[in-house]
Amino acid sequence: MEIDPRHLRILLSIAEHSSFTRAAAARRMSPPDIAQEVLLELAFDAVVNARHALAKRSVMSLPELTDVQWALPTPGGAFRRHLEGLFATAGVPFPSSYWACDSLMALKSLVMHADCVSILPRHAIALDTRVGALRRIRLRDVASRRKIGTMTLRTRALSPLGDRFLAALRRVATGIG
Repeated sequence: MEIDPRHLRILLSIAEHSSFTRAAAARRMSPPDIAQEVLLELAFDAVVNARHALAKRSVMSLPELTDVQWALPTPGGAFRRHLEGLFATAGVPFPSSYWACDSLMALKSLVMHADCVSILPRHAIALDTRVGALRRIRLRDVASRRKIGTMTLRTRALSPLGDRFLAALRRVATGIG
């Protein structure tokens, strides 16, 4: 499949601006008929267990963590792509050696019981950090936040079921954020 270079430039612009509307404005195009709503922003931190050599650190940069044993999600998912973006933004190669699994609970368990580091959503480790099982390390110089939201067509109303689903998403997001 061949991609038209014009389409590739538009896709790159959308990725750079993290928004259809901002990308369209930057390219002096009329905004698309897509409405975006950010439901929540998730903060991510490096995470270690309380016995780890880095447990006393409160802030580190990703380049300082290049020689650690990592526990990371397997390739293919949105969480993994987000982490790959964090490493790329920091100018650090994604670890070539790491323990991998897709379960957030399994990643937390690996970090709790092994001498490894992961990057996890702050809300998902909040209880574990309060009880002292895990220690979070804020990542300096990395935009470690992920926006979660919806996109809908401005020109079409949602179905009643779509409206109820979006209302449920908003309630859940309010409880998390």
